[in-house]
Amino acid sequence: MSEGAEDLDSVDLCRVLSAQELSSLGVATEGEREEKLGEVGCVFDGDPYTLGLKKDPDDGLDFYEKRASMYDVFERNKVNGRPGAVVIPAGGEGNGGCTEVFEFGSGSIAVDVVYRFGKYEGVDVCAEALRVAQLVESKLPR
Repeated sequence: MSEGAEDLDSVDLCRVLSAQELSSLGVATEGEREEKLGEVGCVFDGDPYTLGLKKDPDDGLDFYEKRASMYDVFERNKVNGRPGAVVIPAGGEGNGGCTEVFEFGSGSIAVDVVYRFGKYEGVDVCAEALRVAQLVESKLPR
């Protein structure tokens, strides 16, 4: 699956979206770098939600699917044609958070959308995570 152009190491998730795009999403135009559990990424604080972008060079969708019993929601889908999945950790459904994961190279990129308390009422949080994931995916090298 790994293609030459799909080099996850070359993707800087703190810079993949422009300041204008980040601003239109309602998040800070400067992200805070974050590295934990083998994932590297960037968190953008905002209102109504916080946006987290993470890349995992080693684990694709199979990693998530094998752990599907740990999630309230695991549903495969597509992000601009790439294999993807909606993931909500156990106990998280209905609490304003959703992750959209999609394959890139030999790993994956995760887009976490976590709404501030009360701001997610009447909002399809996973649809927003998918919308942001589609925007991120459209900026990646091909």
